[in-house]
Amino acid sequence: MSLNGLWEFTDYNDDFLKSPYDKINESFDYTIQVPYTYRTKASGLGWDKNLQKVIYRRTIEPPYATENNRTILHFAAVDYYSEIWIDNELVGNHEGGYTPFYFDITNYIKERKRFTITVFVEDPDSGEQPRGKQSKGASFACWYTPVTGIWQDVWLEFLPETYIKSIKKISSTPEGTINFSLELSSPLENTIVLSEVILQGTSITKTEIEARFPFTQMSHFINNASHWEPKNPALYYIRILLIHNDSVIDELITYTAFRTLEIKKDGLYLNEKKLYQKLILMQGYWEDGGYTPPSEHSYGKDIESAQELGFNGCRMHMKIESPRFYHAADRLGFLVWEEAPAIYDYSERSKNRFYKEWMEILKRDFSCPSIIARVIFNESWGIRDIAESPKIQSWVKEVYSMTRTIDPHTLLIGNDGWEHFDGDFITCHNYEHSPVEIEKEWNKARSNKPFGIENKKLYISEPIPPERPWILSEFGGISFKSSTGETSELWGYKDIPETADDFLERFESIIKKCSKLAGLTGWCYTQFNDTEQEKNGLFSSDRNPKFPPELIRKLIDRYFEGS
Repeated sequence: MSLNGLWEFTDYNDDFLKSPYDKINESFDYTIQVPYTYRTKASGLGWDKNLQKVIYRRTIEPPYATENNRTILHFAAVDYYSEIWIDNELVGNHEGGYTPFYFDITNYIKERKRFTITVFVEDPDSGEQPRGKQSKGASFACWYTPVTGIWQDVWLEFLPETYIKSIKKISSTPEGTINFSLELSSPLENTIVLSEVILQGTSITKTEIEARFPFTQMSHFINNASHWEPKNPALYYIRILLIHNDSVIDELITYTAFRTLEIKKDGLYLNEKKLYQKLILMQGYWEDGGYTPPSEHSYGKDIESAQELGFNGCRMHMKIESPRFYHAADRLGFLVWEEAPAIYDYSERSKNRFYKEWMEILKRDFSCPSIIARVIFNESWGIRDIAESPKIQSWVKEVYSMTRTIDPHTLLIGNDGWEHFDGDFITCHNYEHSPVEIEKEWNKARSNKPFGIENKKLYISEPIPPERPWILSEFGGISFKSSTGETSELWGYKDIPETADDFLERFESIIKKCSKLAGLTGWCYTQFNDTEQEKNGLFSSDRNPKFPPELIRKLIDRYFEGS
């Protein structure tokens, strides 16, 4: 049961709040359209205020009987700290703005036909929490409007006493084996699990096993398994039935895929075939919705638009996207670099918060075949003194090592851009627009001399590992006013081309130079769409193309066709 839609809404200040109970029972002056946050036009409010404490409230009359069910309340993402109340009772809390959480509220509603959900949210202007590109107030340069509150789906789920609580799946290649573990909520005799694997609507294999508590281990073997890749994004859907006394009491549908990743000096090999990464930087901001798109179909439309331009993947910059985005990428064969939202102040508190949320992210997105790489840190944000501080180096290496242990099947970039300490790719950022300057900065990076916007060395220690492939993971960033008459403030890199022809000429010169850089095995162009005041997208903020897509693709293919 979706709880998206109209909620009551207000803000509060601790100076005037005796207890949460006081606010829960007061009248609220405003309503908000969930899951859009209060600063956005789509929320129905569009407030230009910096509120750090807000409250949501909604009274529910479930259309389903709750007396014989477990009632689970889900939140896909709430930024940043939230407390959940049912009527006048505290149910629980969650910290972290990008990860899902849920509560079993069965014992709180006690067969009531009507109950009220209240959500208290706190989102301080703090650099000690993972915030990505969210500013601490007004947007500026390449930092944008903060996201406070509910920004992904909210829903109720009605389940039996014993149900499938979670699933962890691992696909192995080339053997064609799918192994996964089901976690059950409680033991139940005379219960079996039936699992069926489906490819493109056709049943491939089935297996049945006695259900065990708390974990039931299952396996499938697939003969001649199709491997996932951009031109053939083969997804194996898994339908799982929990059957008690011949009656289905719970059902779950998920999916997995087969693929191998290997790194060689000359680049990435996907399923033992060399693949040149032509990525575009995406940031997941929407003109009217902020972090939240107009519809669930918007993710797929963005991906298809990027593919139409000639890109085969993206770097999702400083934002953990909705699972709907990753499903679209999996389905459409779109490569993704997933990136941890940055902290900005290094402290024990920020370390703990970052680590906890990152572990939750890894758990949620463990099995997405489109996620070929993960970026843990970017340009030393939050770890500014990494080059000089053994303490910081020790911590970031610990996070890197734990990430590798949890997910050994995905490639890692420890600190993207410069001041690397480890990683499967050697990545650097270069926003020069002159071909001469691009090559000059590239050669500085290759020889581990200070380079780039912040004049940092590429590697903390020398020598640079000779066996790693090189990726230009940020470049371009050419600002341009859209053809729709853009008049707002522009921010970008270097000067702004006057005409579309000037832009295309500069774009081609940059792409051409990159095609000739020594050792380059892939790149990521900045960026897909305009993001607030940063007007260097190939699309405007409302997703209208600034240039005919076929022209951009033609220029990319001219220098990278067959890559």
